[in-house]
Amino acid sequence: MTSEERAQKIERYGSAHEQLTDALSGFPKEMWHYKPSGEDWSIQELVVHIADSEANSFIRCRRAIAEPGSTVLGYDESGWARTLHYSSQSAEDALELFKWLRLTSYKLIKPLPEQTWNNTMEHTENG
Repeated sequence: MTSEERAQKIERYGSAHEQLTDALSGFPKEMWHYKPSGEDWSIQELVVHIADSEANSFIRCRRAIAEPGSTVLGYDESGWARTLHYSSQSAEDALELFKWLRLTSYKLIKPLPEQTWNNTMEHTENG
C-alpha cells in the first residue's frame, strides 16, 4: 500500500462515526429494536456491538504500536451481545463512546511513521 492509499484509508477510518450516524438516520428509532428472527441482531444490538468492537480495537491499536509482536485476544461477539444485554443498553451512549474511541485512535494513527505500519500481532483466533 502506498502512503497516499494509507492516508485515504485513515481519513475514511476517521470519518466512520459520521458515516454511521448518517446511515442510522435513515431508520426511525422505533424500528431499532426490530429483529427479523431470533438469530439476527437488531439495529440497537449492532450499534452497541460496534462500540464494544471499537473498544477492543482501541486497545489492539495501542498494543500494535507499543508492543509489536504481542498477542491480541479474540472474543465471542454473540456471547457478549447476549450476556451484556445489548438489547437493553443505550444506543445513544454506544454511539457517543464509538465517536470518542474512534477519534482518539484516528488522531493517534494519522501521524505514525511509515516503519510503524510494519508492526504485526498474533490474534488468538485468526493468527
